[in-house]
Amino acid sequence: MMHNDVIKCDIHSTDTHGYSEVIFAVTHPLGFSYAPRIKNLKKQSLYIFKSNKSKTPANWKVTPDKYVSEEIITDNWDDFLRLVTTIKLKKATASDIFRRLNSYSNQHALYKAMKAFGQIIKSVFILRYIDDLGLRQAIEKQLNKVELANKFTRAVAVGNPREFD
Repeated sequence: MMHNDVIKCDIHSTDTHGYSEVIFAVTHPLGFSYAPRIKNLKKQSLYIFKSNKSKTPANWKVTPDKYVSEEIITDNWDDFLRLVTTIKLKKATASDIFRRLNSYSNQHALYKAMKAFGQIIKSVFILRYIDDLGLRQAIEKQLNKVELANKFTRAVAVGNPREFD
């Protein structure tokens, strides 16, 4: 999306297999919404920042399940902003950066910070998704276009890799 100067978009949709909290984290400061269709939405955890209050208000209809690690976010915030700036300035592609981070993601502090920040953004998205019929329909419409294009390609192309006759 960052390397396409012809088509500007403000929302990116994927199916369940393409979503992660880290993607939520990076797309937010880049200025576009990440809107995946998440399978088994009710099994997703909602995150909140820990507060001095001992429990969530009783009038909340949807309550968070877990707390996000604020410390890991604040400790790595400068590195996170540097990474986002690198993508924004097109010094490196997001796919190259993620490929490198994913090779040692379990122990990398920046990856953990991005995941923690993304958990908050994902939680906000889930609440919007539940509440906004228009958003759900827009995501479905976008993903249906992609699925129909893939189906069309399979129908008219042959071989492996698929080529047109």
